[in-house]
Amino acid sequence: MAAGPTFVATGAGTASATMTGMNDPKSYDMISGAALLVGFWEGLVPFPAKAFGWTPILALPVRMPAPAWWIVSGLVLAVALLVAWRVDAAKRARFPGG
Repeated sequence: MAAGPTFVATGAGTASATMTGMNDPKSYDMISGAALLVGFWEGLVPFPAKAFGWTPILALPVRMPAPAWWIVSGLVLAVALLVAWRVDAAKRARFPGG
């Protein structure tokens, strides 16, 4: 029977608090921009779409039944704002000068 790999905790190569691709403030801006775009399209667009009878292509809550679409839209909007807020706080902690 073949022996499996042996794992030894040496401390080298352990994950740090920040990811390696997050060395640029623009990375944080892109994540918060994507969160706000999703929050706008999936959270805010369904409200006027339902009021005026529009059917936007990617606004998925528009296709849901009456009580569920506004709950989902509200939750998506709240989560998008929370993500943007937390990403901005992480950006300010990582890059305190700007």
